[in-house]
Amino acid sequence: MINIPATSSSLKIQRALGNDIRVVYSPLEAVNIAKKNPHKEIVFLGIGFETTAPTIALAIEKCYKGRIENFSVFSALKTMPEVIKMLINNKNVKIDGIICPGHVSTIIGEKSFSFISNKFHIPAVIAGFEDKDVKAAIYLLVDMIRENQFDIKNIYGSCVKYEGNKKAKELMQRVFQSSNSKWRGIGLIKSSGLKVSNKYSQYDAEMKFNIKMEDSPYLKGCICGDILRGEKTPVDCRFFGKECTPYNPIGVCMVSGEGACGIHYKYLNQG
Repeated sequence: MINIPATSSSLKIQRALGNDIRVVYSPLEAVNIAKKNPHKEIVFLGIGFETTAPTIALAIEKCYKGRIENFSVFSALKTMPEVIKMLINNKNVKIDGIICPGHVSTIIGEKSFSFISNKFHIPAVIAGFEDKDVKAAIYLLVDMIRENQFDIKNIYGSCVKYEGNKKAKELMQRVFQSSNSKWRGIGLIKSSGLKVSNKYSQYDAEMKFNIKMEDSPYLKGCICGDILRGEKTPVDCRFFGKECTPYNPIGVCMVSGEGACGIHYKYLNQG
């Protein structure tokens, strides 16, 4: 996050200018900073998906119970089911099968992705992240497509249960509520985000500091949205490998090493 370019700056630049911006490895670490600095407001940038949401919820609940008032969360949390529905419903994207996100599945469970096969009649596989896991998932998808089957198969059973992690889900449901959310490069997707619930609103940085979000102009010519939807590939972008590199990322797909453009750039010239 610290390297991601915003409309006019980035967290990295702002830190270099002297602002107190820190990288922490847990929201509970941010809570400890708040406890040690009671006269300073600590804002935690809450990012990620259902995998990171429970620990952020735990931090908020810990502050609520401990009456720590100088901590808040600016939530940019996203959830996966609605964006998958959006992609499936996109007539420009033909999806024959889906490998469901493994880490998200450990939290929300296999059941949360059953709509893929039940409603849309598309085969899906929940798999781990090792190369053999991905290969097995692809094999199963191809096999189901060939046999005209529309099942969801869980081959990550060591971590993913049908109902998911009930305690983590209950914690998320207590602290957060569903919200409409903007996805960079894609736009607004209904019910695809998480915001702090009314009970814990004193820990919602957006409300606490009356932050008004403005639509930022998207760089003309950047096709990250098309790439994220699978409509185009990184090499279709006129910025790719030229103005836009991992060292000077323009679009969101190049910022992260897990982004489509970042991966493509890394392996493009390898055999």
